[in-house]
Amino acid sequence: AHNDGAWMAENRDRYERELRQPVVALLEQIAARYLRELDPQLDTAVQTNRVLASIRKRFPDASGEYYPYLWGAFSRGRKQEDVQLAVLVQPKGLEVSLYLGSAQPDQRQRLRQAIEAHGEGLIAALAPYRGTVVWELEGSRENPLEEEQRSIDVTSAADAARWLDQDGTSIQWLIPRGAPLLGSLELPDRIGEVFRALHPLAAAAWGDDVEVLQVDSSSQDENDTTQASVEEVAEQCYLPPETLEAADLERGIAAAGYERG
Repeated sequence: AHNDGAWMAENRDRYERELRQPVVALLEQIAARYLRELDPQLDTAVQTNRVLASIRKRFPDASGEYYPYLWGAFSRGRKQEDVQLAVLVQPKGLEVSLYLGSAQPDQRQRLRQAIEAHGEGLIAALAPYRGTVVWELEGSRENPLEEEQRSIDVTSAADAARWLDQDGTSIQWLIPRGAPLLGSLELPDRIGEVFRALHPLAAAAWGDDVEVLQVDSSSQDENDTTQASVEEVAEQCYLPPETLEAADLERGIAAAGYERG
């Protein structure tokens, strides 16, 4: 609401304390606990113009001097030209996403081919989040607060291919403003788990071997696997149990090999 220079000059210390420093700490914890081991090729340096984006607008023709949100993104290349695993803080809440708005055409094409050949395996890890993740169609991040969100319901590989063909730009998981999870020590782990579920799709776009990705994401000792209940999955994913039940996810949970803990 007050994204101008005069406001920032008066509130910079509060901005640093209440927003920037917590976001930096959150991104660093996600990188340290999950992403550096999951994908050593990712840029995980939580610095401005690396993982952390600048809140100040750089283009003189943009309205206002500052963005009404702050975000960070993990990518293998320059994030403005690459697939991103992104965290975006804005007034409505904290958004965790696989963002393709800056992906190159060849990356989108590789992802399209991977979905066509191995789509069910690629989206299996997202089964516990079905009904809560939003598969957004082409839109603008310049003013996400005012733009009406366009999305499609994705429950199968065919749906995922249709989403991509209709200029799908992101797969989003939103933690709404005021949610207890935002103040919880579990927040980095919840986000890391979502990124782990989204990573096979990102890696397919980067050109990794999809069959290897599927083996790595599903390998486990069957003797040590304990099937989780809907209630346990709901607790782990910060979802109401009725959401999972309404989406009939018990079969999806089993297919994804979801484990307790």
